[in-house]
Amino acid sequence: MYICRALLKHGYSNFSLEILEYCESSKCLEREDFYTKKFNPEYNIAKKPGSPMSGRKHLEESKSKISPEGCYKRRK
Repeated sequence: MYICRALLKHGYSNFSLEILEYCESSKCLEREDFYTKKFNPEYNIAKKPGSPMSGRKHLEESKSKISPEGCYKRRK
């Protein structure tokens, strides 16, 4: 994962985790969208809250690996 490599490369002390706002659970996606647009975080690959695969597509090779048949082949 991208963030894992960055943590190892730059060190945990160079990153922080902060609560930006407390809100009702019904407003979480709306507020996430607000802060994503405001701060444009480098490590957030999901461009739209609630749908991390929005606008992205799996390669055919990836699809075959995650299909039930592909999972069965790897177990053998």
